[in-house]
Formats: sequence, C-alpha cells, structure tokens
Amino acid sequence: MTLYPNAKLRKHALALVLSVSAAAGADVRHRLPAVSSVFPQGSRPGATVKAEILGEYLDRAQTVVFPDGFASAKILGGTYTRLALEIAVNADAALGPHYFRVVTPRGASNLLLFRVGDQPHVDEREPNSFVEDAQEISLPATVNGRLNVDGDFDFFKFRAKKGESWIFDVRSARNGNGLDPALILIDSRGRKMAHSEDVFIWDPFLIYTFPADGEYFAVLQPTHNRNDATFAYQFDIRKAPQLETVSPIAMRPGETVDATLYGVGLSDSSSRLWFNAEGFKGDVREMRGSTAAVRI
Repeated sequence: MTLYPNAKLRKHALALVLSVSAAAGADVRHRLPAVSSVFPQGSRPGATVKAEILGEYLDRAQTVVFPDGFASAKILGGTYTRLALEIAVNADAALGPHYFRVVTPRGASNLLLFRVGDQPHVDEREPNSFVEDAQEISLPATVNGRLNVDGDFDFFKFRAKKGESWIFDVRSARNGNGLDPALILIDSRGRKMAHSEDVFIWDPFLIYTFPADGEYFAVLQPTHNRNDATFAYQFDIRKAPQLETVSPIAMRPGETVDATLYGVGLSDSSSRLWFNAEGFKGDVREMRGSTAAVRI
C-alpha cells in the first residue's frame, strides 16, 4: 500500500520533514550557553571571590575555562539564567583584562571579561541611592557595583585633601557590559563640582583636583530609561599614572628605542615599566608630570 498515493501529498510531507529538521538544527545552535554579565567584574591577584554570572542555557554547567590560566573556579550552583561560582585568582596573575568561558553539555559559551587590578577592591552595598545613605570608602579603591534595578543610584562618600588630584574611572563598556552611566562629583553641600560620561565608549572618566580638605561624594547614575539585571561596573579611584599614548607607537624586534609616554600623574621618580606581554623590558629615564622619557 502506498502511504502517499498523491504526488502533491508526498511533496507536502517532504516539505514538513525538512522544515522540522531545519527547526531542530536551529534550536540546537541557539541552545549553546551564552554569558552576558559577571559580578564582580574583577578582583586582585591571590584573592578568592564569590561571583554570579548571568546569561542563558547555563543549567548543568560543568566547568569554567580560563584560556590563559590566570584563575580557577568552583561552580556552586546554577539555573537556566544564573550561575554561582567561586573564582580564585592566581597570586602571580598579570594585571589587566582576562577572559573565561562557561562549558555545559551543550557546548562552550562566548568569552566574558574578568579584570585583575592591584588596588583594594570593595563591593558596593545597598541601600546607597541617596546622599544620606552614601557608602563610605577609603581611597584608593576599586568599587565593584551594579545599577541593575530601576531608580537605582550609587552614592559613595570619601575624604580628600586640598591640592590632591584623583582619577575617577568607571569601567563598564570596556568590561563588555551594556551599562551607560554618568558620574557626578559633589561636595558636602550638594554642589556639583564635575560631571563625566561617554569618554571611553560610554564610560565616564575624569581627573579632579580638590580645592579644600573635606568630605565629598561620587554619584553614579544610569542614563537609560530602564535598568537591566546585567548592568554592572568597576569604579576606580586612584592616583596612579594614567597613560594616554606613546611615541613612537611601534618598534621592530631586537630594537632598543627611546620613547616618550604621554598622560597624567607621571611624576613618581621610582616608577617602573611593566609589560603584559613577554619579550619586552624597559626603564624610566625621567618623569616630567605629563610626559615621561623611557627606554624600551
């Protein structure tokens, strides 16, 4: 007996089989794990931190892979959209950005950034959405924070001395996050002293010299109409040098080059050069405030 006696019916049946097969194939590809945010976004060499990853298809996660081996992780639990883990950063981990993937039975996720820094790291704590609830921090510091619910503002209180210059550097876009924040500095009377946004992609950045000893506030506020659960940031307040460019910008293998660094805070005569790649060495010849003479 012929199952599809009619040629037209056979054609429709074949089309249905092909359609279902294509849909199944697309579904398998879509179900690869995807990671969109990690909190905190970084830590210090030698530190162990509890972290949360947000994304999709994270259930049954088997391991977290760090391609350059800068850290290890233990998975504490997870759901379809969240993964709890403990990240142990190696004591000799290089400063700067590193990357990791989450692996499940479905495959490996995209890469997500985790930044290693040398300053004291502080987790933002709620409530701190009003000046009277401002979180007090000691400088220098790297604050790991979130603006992940509607109406959230983050107020931080600190002390500064007359003539001190501090760098205020919010990293979100540069950490692979979708948050678009604004940064405002105010004094103890609520007067605005400085404002920044959209300097590095949409990350705020400013350098401020304080006019008097006293108590001051840094305010981080979202510029979105609606906040998102994935919105997170790192907020650096530091005196460390800030490099902007170098001249010349390239050299040939085997060469020794006298170069000039351009930036701010280039005044500490005990400074040394550090490279995050092998095969380089150099020394500082002279620090001039906004420039430095180096040999590489």
